[in-house]
Amino acid sequence: MATVGILVITHGQQGACLLESVAHMLGEMPEDVIAVSLVGTERRSEIEKRCRVAAEKLRQNNEAVLILSDLFGSTQANMAEKIAANNDGIGCVHGVNLVMLLEAVAMRALPLAQLRRQVINAGKQAICRGE
Repeated sequence: MATVGILVITHGQQGACLLESVAHMLGEMPEDVIAVSLVGTERRSEIEKRCRVAAEKLRQNNEAVLILSDLFGSTQANMAEKIAANNDGIGCVHGVNLVMLLEAVAMRALPLAQLRRQVINAGKQAICRGE
C-alpha cells in the first residue's frame, strides 16, 4: 500500500490526460491516484464536493494525500488549499506537469513533506531550454 495518495485537480481534462500518460509510461494505471477535472459551468459547491470526496477516498487508503493543481491562484489551487487547510495529512503543490506527477507516483512512499519538496524539485529541474 502506498503511503501518499495523489489527487490531481485541473482545468478541463488536463489531469486525466497527465494520469493517462503516467499509466502509459509505467505500463499500468497507478493505484490511489485520482484526477478531478473541473469545468467552468460547475457551481463552486459541486466542485468542492467532488474534490473533498476524492481526497477523503484517498485518505482512507493512505497515510497522507498530496494534491497537485495546475495553476497557482486558480479555483483549482484555491480549492486544494481549502481542502488542505488545518489538515496535516494533506499537502498541496501547484503548477503540475508530467514530470511532477510521475515523480509523485514514483516517490509516494516518502513522508508528505519530503514528497512535496521532491515533486517541486523534479518540476523545476524538468524546465529547461532546448538547444
